[in-house]
Amino acid sequence: MTITPAVRIVDQKLVVKGRTILENVPENVIQTSGSDTGPAGGMFIGAALEKDSSRHVVSLGTLRGVRFMACFRFKLWWMAQKMGDQGRDIPLETQFLLLETKDGSHLASDGGNGEDQIVYTVFLPLIEGPFRACLQGSPEDKLDLCLESGDKETTASAFTHSVFVSAGTDPFGTITDAIRAVKMHLKSFRQRHEKKLPGLVDYFGWCTWDAFYQDVTQEGVEAGLDTLATSGTPPKFVIIDDGWQSVGGDPLQKDETKELEAQPQSQLMRLTGVKENSKFQNKDDPTVGIKSIVKIAKEKYGLKYVYVWHAITGYWGGVLPGVEGMDQYESSIKYPTLSNGVSENEPGWKTDILAVRGLGLMNPKNVYKFYNELHGYLASAGIDGVKVDVQCVLETLGAGLGGRVELTRQYHQALDASVARNFPDNVLADVVYFLGSDAPGKHNFDLLKKLVLPDGSVLRARLPGRPTKDCLFSDPARDGISLLKIWNMNKYTGVLGVYNCQGAAWSSIERKNTFHKTGSDSLTGFVRGSDVHFIADVALDPDWKGDCAVYSHRSGQLVTLPYNAAIPVSLKVLEHEIFTVTPTKILAPGSSFAPLGLIDMFNAGGAIEGLKYEVMGQEGNGYQGEIVESSSTEVIATALLEVKGCGRFGAYSSVQPKNCKVGSMEVEFAYDSALGLVTFNLDHMPEDQRVHIVEVVL
Repeated sequence: MTITPAVRIVDQKLVVKGRTILENVPENVIQTSGSDTGPAGGMFIGAALEKDSSRHVVSLGTLRGVRFMACFRFKLWWMAQKMGDQGRDIPLETQFLLLETKDGSHLASDGGNGEDQIVYTVFLPLIEGPFRACLQGSPEDKLDLCLESGDKETTASAFTHSVFVSAGTDPFGTITDAIRAVKMHLKSFRQRHEKKLPGLVDYFGWCTWDAFYQDVTQEGVEAGLDTLATSGTPPKFVIIDDGWQSVGGDPLQKDETKELEAQPQSQLMRLTGVKENSKFQNKDDPTVGIKSIVKIAKEKYGLKYVYVWHAITGYWGGVLPGVEGMDQYESSIKYPTLSNGVSENEPGWKTDILAVRGLGLMNPKNVYKFYNELHGYLASAGIDGVKVDVQCVLETLGAGLGGRVELTRQYHQALDASVARNFPDNVLADVVYFLGSDAPGKHNFDLLKKLVLPDGSVLRARLPGRPTKDCLFSDPARDGISLLKIWNMNKYTGVLGVYNCQGAAWSSIERKNTFHKTGSDSLTGFVRGSDVHFIADVALDPDWKGDCAVYSHRSGQLVTLPYNAAIPVSLKVLEHEIFTVTPTKILAPGSSFAPLGLIDMFNAGGAIEGLKYEVMGQEGNGYQGEIVESSSTEVIATALLEVKGCGRFGAYSSVQPKNCKVGSMEVEFAYDSALGLVTFNLDHMPEDQRVHIVEVVL
């Protein structure tokens, strides 16, 4: 029996599960089976070119009438989304491309089959040898593959594994499977579930950047920690961002002195030593150095972790050449060369200080020595890890060094080795995170207390947040009609955030971020229980029909929604709403229950650490639970929960509970029969145990 691959090129068409995605695929486009990397759901694409070059642009075919979502780099450092349905809409520097066939509807796709199912196709540009790939469109609606080495001496003409293409009927599963296949092919990374999460992810942390920028001082760090701790939201880690290092500028020529006085920002600072600057030296004993603030943070304020910032090249301007004590790293000034796509997306780069002044790049052979000295010093002072910034700059410096891929690989291998040696338990790479906050005295504690428990821990969702399936191909920043919905999972519940982000976005015409009219005072969208994509995975009823309890954080309203039923939500620009979504459990005829969690917290359901049900009575009626002690005519159902934290606990119950207990003590509760909302207080953090033991008897 012959199995037809899910993705294949046939008759100059790229066909995915029987649907044509690309037409007019050129003869020199090469397909290679992805069966060695997993199920026959994907393939690799490359191209055979006529001559060797350090840069190639080759058409993969014509794209028309297929909705897509592209993630592309609109600047060297930043990415954004772009939606469209034809090749010309695909931006330069596209790093990720997801397409959707138009057959069927997203509501039918979960249970549909055959031609009624939506098919999602993902294109992942890869690294192949010393080349990196990205995608871009053309005015003729071509989907082009761009291959670059970043070094004129590093050339090639044959490529077989430059893009991985995979398809499926579940967009999130399709992406996960594609990443898994690429991992098996490249053998250069692991997926999140294969890695050990650092301990800090379960705690609230504070980053100094938004508070002080480069003017951070030891006194400022201590003031911030004190303000947060005394106001009931104690941080358990801090990131001392840019501003702690020893840096200096290039020696100035006479004609540059006046320019610098008029424009201080025109001087690019470079690293002059691995130790801290005078702002972080103890006035009584300067030799103590940064260890002083580490000791204060951990011993006085109870922090578990202290991190510091540094650039992957040492500092923004690299390492200052010729400075005493740093000459062993052989730094020399190199001028960044951007890829054509980034240059076109970011025309202002030409006057960027890095483009004008260059970067002091260490000899790649010496970079491990640098990291080890820097990290070794920090570790000896009690620092637990590093935030590594400015990573994208390496791709611009590969000329004469084997290209962008080779240079980046050398630096990252050295970085990983040093971190493993000096910070074996933790490392913080450069990511987008919610850690920055206002300056001391300007914190919004009403907001923070919806995120942070009194012990400094947070109610962390279990996955990265992702757009809901029905808004994957709608532009929540530009189209004037769409709300952005983001879903995530807890152990027994889901969480759904809804946001009105319209009114500002990067403009492909002006090549900068611009404001635009939104067209209406507010937008209305719809929320379903199934918006939380994996909600069925946390339903404890094997016969669950899809009914959910949905609690609105802002309005306090609670509704129960059958499968695919929806409620409207209207938001003005920059407004938001957060919903807790829990599968309902039928415990007896007319009796159902769904825990919500700590309903005054943004992620209420993250507080629920354990959940089970017991039903006693009416043997043989199909509603028996784990424990049946009585065959009386009365059915008594009990929800047994383990709850983290403190605050107002809420749950949906179709009937008024008989009683509620916390530990062995019965507690007062309120019941709103119109909403089915049960609430009672957990007055304090658990004392002897990590969680409260809660019983709700129906």
